[in-house]
Amino acid sequence: GLKDKKLASITVAAKGSEVKLECAKKDVGCPFDGSGDWILTAPTQDNADSSAVGSLASTLLNLTHSEVVDFSGSTPDPKEFGLDQPKGAVTLGILGEKEPIQLTFGKSSNVGPNVYLALSSEPHRLYLVPNYLPDMVSKELFHWRNKRLFPSVDAAAVTELSWTQNKAGRIRAVRSEDSWKLELPIKAAGSKIMIEGLVSTLAYSAAKSIYSAPLAKEGGSNPSLGKPELEVDFKDA
Repeated sequence: GLKDKKLASITVAAKGSEVKLECAKKDVGCPFDGSGDWILTAPTQDNADSSAVGSLASTLLNLTHSEVVDFSGSTPDPKEFGLDQPKGAVTLGILGEKEPIQLTFGKSSNVGPNVYLALSSEPHRLYLVPNYLPDMVSKELFHWRNKRLFPSVDAAAVTELSWTQNKAGRIRAVRSEDSWKLELPIKAAGSKIMIEGLVSTLAYSAAKSIYSAPLAKEGGSNPSLGKPELEVDFKDA
């Protein structure tokens, strides 16, 4: 069974596109239980949304079927069961295994809300599985990408925060042991609740979409984005 196995990679294919994901800890692999950190390697390179990847892995680990279609040594006709134009496919790279396991979702069956599933490890069988599974595979690239803007930042480790608004000018706050002090525009005691609330919001802020624009030169602004409404800088220990 897969419960004792570890994942090295997952490749998701649907709607003519392919997304490749790798376990961040290649030597030890990622468990199927939804834990572990993942990296997106194609079609772009980025941290992956480990919760989204883990959800898929956990679902596949606990996958159940309602019926088995056994072809007694022969192989099923791909066209008859929609495997020639599948609704989606997942390839699982198992740590320590030479051959990956591919799951291919075919067309809907006439029995219940199910689709046909083909396993590369069992070429003479098809399984009837819930029809929501192809929807878990057929996702846009954004679904698999990390959405946190600052995934490596720990809010508790931030020691300095500053922000600039067009009308308000620059405001700067510095952590001093268990309190905060304003350094700009005046020197004064800062509100710990307000500042740490802002730090936490920034540290765990997540994108709703990702816009690819030409990169600005170092120290310059991106003309396609216009004049910034707000600029924020923070430092962590």
